[in-house]
Amino acid sequence: MSRKCLGITVVLCLLMAAVYVFAVGRPIMLAKDTSLPFDMPEDFKDILYYASLAPSGHNTQPWKVRYNRAAKSFTLFFDVSRGLPQVDSRNREALISLGAFLENLNQAAQAYGYEASIAVLPEFGINMEIAHVTLEKVRETSADTEQRLESLRVRHTDKRSNEPRPIPETAIRDILGNHQPYLHFYPKGSAEFAWLSANAVEAMRVQAHHEGKRAELADWMRFSNREAQQMRDGLPAEQLNLKGPLKAFFYTFCNRESAAEESFALEAIKKTEGQVSSATGFFVVTGASDFTSTIQAGRHFERFWLDATEVEISIHPLSQILEEEPFASTVSEALHLDAPVQMIVRAGLNADYGQSNRIRRAISSFLWRDE
Repeated sequence: MSRKCLGITVVLCLLMAAVYVFAVGRPIMLAKDTSLPFDMPEDFKDILYYASLAPSGHNTQPWKVRYNRAAKSFTLFFDVSRGLPQVDSRNREALISLGAFLENLNQAAQAYGYEASIAVLPEFGINMEIAHVTLEKVRETSADTEQRLESLRVRHTDKRSNEPRPIPETAIRDILGNHQPYLHFYPKGSAEFAWLSANAVEAMRVQAHHEGKRAELADWMRFSNREAQQMRDGLPAEQLNLKGPLKAFFYTFCNRESAAEESFALEAIKKTEGQVSSATGFFVVTGASDFTSTIQAGRHFERFWLDATEVEISIHPLSQILEEEPFASTVSEALHLDAPVQMIVRAGLNADYGQSNRIRRAISSFLWRDE
């Protein structure tokens, strides 16, 4: 082959690689899908969509909703098929997510001029029923509608390492003041920060060496744009903060089998080490551990997260400490708290807040109507 032909071949290969990386590595953002096979007010559809933007472990979206047209009411259920029996065997994190769903529903209802009456059951009901919700129109859409809805739209988990600059003390003071007595903050340099940082890594190490927990995580990972668009849940590259060449590499060379291997999980330990070392601090949500209080803790958690979103504080839940022993049993004592810890998140700032890719199912996949 002549030198000229070789040069042309190399250029063509580079162009093909660039096209591939662009096609595979560009971020996807799923459009809102509120289509239904039955009639429902458009406001209700939108409210349920915004509710579904709530966070959940591995992005499992563990909710089901039954609609009663005559009463203009909804019943919320835990979808056990979307539980995480390996890392959440007692369904505590699922209840936190369902509480966050209820809080998003409440926030969206207010934005659309409705009052949401939410009644949480004292324990799981028939078919894992957890709450009843009735919506009553009380006014036209409020002046802060767009701000409320924008916070719901853009809130997301940020797994990037944070910049070294601290969160302004005024922002921390305001957020803590708005969420007492259940919210606590431990800044970098404190003994509590050191304990949380070290044990987040150690708890991740425990999970990395556990075959069942690795397999469960791999089951919820998505390995192509097509799979992400079809499933609309789980952890595609966007949920892992991978984009561009890194996303293309991940989708080209990783699959469910390789993601369940110990070597893959060991890389997650290194990632966690970098994440916690870059954090400005940890926010911790406390609350009683009974059924109703855990759901309420989920509502508190989401309300705090939405406030953090408005001032562009990046949030990343680190639940491993609460999923593994001996860390789960000792965390309250280590942090000098007199209530159980319900959620732990690392917090910090980045040059841009980023965006939510809204990897969420169509509402028709979790909603049905009483006949």
